[in-house]
Amino acid sequence: LIGNKKDLIDDRRVSKDEGELKAAERKNCLYHETSALTGEGVEELF
Repeated sequence: LIGNKKDLIDDRRVSKDEGELKAAERKNCLYHETSALTGEGVEELF
């Protein structure tokens, strides 16, 4: 499960904790956040 737009902290609709909880509810699912603008977290996915 990927949370995008990590750089827009003030405009979040889903908190990191909420994303991690949603991922934990699913079998074999992890949560990761990325930012296309800054590139943060993108390489770690691959």
